Amino acid sequence: MLAVFSHPGRPYGELKTRRLTEIEYVVAHSYVLLNEAKVEPYVKMYEELLEELHPDMNEQDIASQMDNNFATWFENYLREKTIENKYIRDLSRRPLHMVKSYNVYFVNGYKFHNESYGENKVTKNSGVCISSDSCVTPVKFPFVKVKQL
Repeated sequence: MLAVFSHPGRPYGELKTRRLTEIEYVVAHSYVLLNEAKVEPYVKMYEELLEELHPDMNEQDIASQMDNNFATWFENYLREKTIENKYIRDLSRRPLHMVKSYNVYFVNGYKFHNESYGENKVTKNSGVCISSDSCVTPVKFPFVKVKQL
């Protein structure tokens, strides 16, 4: 199991399968890679490459490049190298576009609703904001509602 998914939680409601949008897909893959400790040496390698190729690039631009291009670089880098670690090789490959979802998911004291489940509720809170050192990127995940318990 990936470290970023190590928090135990429990689903509630009907299991459905759906396809991620392209933006959801890119954001999810980048998030997993940039938050997996075993990928850190490759993250550092890519940062050093960016600094070497673009010595005038500031930290914010480097962080933006990491968010937008690291996953593709990582995939290509591992395709060209002989890396024996199957876990790292598997991470370099793109995830599936199809995901499983539930109406509700409980994790870390939070209750996540999908949009249609919360449609008729009095209180609504939709969307997810992903923050990095360089920027705050609002990403609308229509299936996510957040409510602290």
